[in-house]
Amino acid sequence: MFKDIFRTYDEKEFTGKLALRGLYISTAAGMMGFAWVAVALGMPLILFMNALGASGFQLGLLTTVQQLAIMVQIPGAVYGETLPSRKLYWASIGVLHRALWFIPIFIPFIFPGELHKAAWAVVAMVVMSSLTAQFVTPLWFAWMAELVPSNISARYWGIRQSLTTLVQGIVIWGSGWVLDSFPDPSKPNGSFAGFMIVFAFAATLGCMDILCHMLVPEPRPKSVDRRAGILKRLRIAWNLLDFRRLTYAMGFWYFSVAMIGAFVPVAMKSNLGMSYTQVAVMVCTGAAGAFVTGVPLGLIAQRIGARTMCAILMFAGPLFMVPWFFLPLGDATLSLPLMGHFVLPKAMLALLFSQFIAGGLYAGVGLCQMHLIAALSPREGRALSIAMHWTFLGALSSLSPLYGGFIMDFVKSHPLPFTMPMGGPAFFYHVLLIFHIIVAWCGIGFMLKITLRRDEMSISEIFASMRPFSPFRGILGLAFLPATVVLKFLNDDEDDERHPPPESDQF
Repeated sequence: MFKDIFRTYDEKEFTGKLALRGLYISTAAGMMGFAWVAVALGMPLILFMNALGASGFQLGLLTTVQQLAIMVQIPGAVYGETLPSRKLYWASIGVLHRALWFIPIFIPFIFPGELHKAAWAVVAMVVMSSLTAQFVTPLWFAWMAELVPSNISARYWGIRQSLTTLVQGIVIWGSGWVLDSFPDPSKPNGSFAGFMIVFAFAATLGCMDILCHMLVPEPRPKSVDRRAGILKRLRIAWNLLDFRRLTYAMGFWYFSVAMIGAFVPVAMKSNLGMSYTQVAVMVCTGAAGAFVTGVPLGLIAQRIGARTMCAILMFAGPLFMVPWFFLPLGDATLSLPLMGHFVLPKAMLALLFSQFIAGGLYAGVGLCQMHLIAALSPREGRALSIAMHWTFLGALSSLSPLYGGFIMDFVKSHPLPFTMPMGGPAFFYHVLLIFHIIVAWCGIGFMLKITLRRDEMSISEIFASMRPFSPFRGILGLAFLPATVVLKFLNDDEDDERHPPPESDQF
C-alpha cells in the first residue's frame, strides 16, 4: 500500500481491484476532509466572523475571495499537466493549505481589543488558503475522474456524499455544542476558547485527509501535447457543446447558491434568535438530508441519467426555501421522552423539515455535477478542462456574495416596511431568497440541452412512466417553464448546428 505514494500506474497495470482499494481509502480520507469543510467552509467560520463584528460586506467578501481564488486553477492545471505525478504535488500544496487553518486560533490574541482588524486578518488568511487550494484542485478532480469507473460513478459519488455529509453533520453539531459551552465572545466577558478548539480540530483532520490520500493509487496522467498553446487547449474543451452547457447551467446554480450560503447562519442567529447549538442543529438537519438521500439519488441518477436528475433537482430544491416566508413568531416548548423539555423558536421547528429535504436536493445537484464533469470533459487535457469549468463558476459566483452583503447592510439600515404572512418582520434573507430562486431556475434550460445518453430517460419519458393524474406531473411540469423561456431567448438551436455534440468516451 505504501508503495503507491511514489508510484503511478499505466492503463494495463491499473486493475479494478486497485481502483476499488483507492476508492475505499479516498472515501475514508474524504470523511476526515469534510470535518475540515464543516468548519472552514461552514457555520463556525461565519459565526466566528460575526463574533468579531464583521459587516455584511466582510461576510460577503469572505465568500467572494474563495470564489475568485478558483481563477488560479487554470495556471495550476497548466503546470500540473507537465508533471509525471499529480499526487505528490497536490499533497505538498494541500497540506500547506489546510495548515493555514491553525491561524484563527491565534487571531484573537494577535488583535486584542481590535476585532475589526481581526476580521480583516481572517479574510486575508482565507485568501491565502483558497489560492493554495485552488491551484491544485483540478489535479485532484482529474485524478478522481480517472480513478472512479464510469459505470459506477453516480452511485459512488452518492455513497461518498452520504458518508462525508454524515461526518459533516456530526462535526457541525459538535461545533455548536462546543461554542455554546463557552461565553459568547461578542458579549462582555465572552471567550473565543470554543472557536479555538473547533478550528484546531478541523485543521488537524484536514491535514490528515491530505496525508491519507497519498495512499490512493494514481493512474498515470495521459500525456498532453504541450506544443499547442494554452488557448488552443482550452478551446478544445470549450468547443464540446455539452461540456459548455454544463458549465453554463452550473454557473447559474452556483451564482444563486453563493448569494445565500454565507448568510444562513447570520439570519438564523441574528433574525430568528437561535443559539449556536440551534443553528448547528439546523445545519446538521440539512447534512442529514444529504446523508439520507445520497445513495438513492446516486442510484436514480445512474438509472434516469445525471443530466435529467440534475435538472429536476435544480427546480425542486429552491422550492423548499419557501417556508422562510411563512415563519411563525415566538417560542414553543418541546417535550421528548428521557430528554425533558426544550424551549425552541417556532421558526426553527417550522424550518426543520424543509431544511432536511433541501439539504438532500441541493447536495444531489453536486453529485450529478461530479458525474457529468467526468463524463463530459475530454480525456486529453482533462485537468485543464476541469480547471476552466471551475474558473468560470468561480468568476461568476464571486459577485453574488458581495451583492448579498450589500443587501444585508442596506436592509439593516433601511428596514423593509412590511411583515410576512405569519406576522413576522421581513428581513434581508427574504430578499436574497427571491433572487436565489429566480437565478437557480434560469440554469435548468442549459442542463436540459445536454445530449441524452442512450440509456437515459428524457423528461417526457419520466412523465409517461408516471401514473395518470399523478400530482407530480403538474409539479414537475412547472420546472421547465423558465427553461423554455431562457432557451427561446437565447435561440440556442443555431449553435447546435454549428457544433454537433460529440459522443463522450464515457457515455
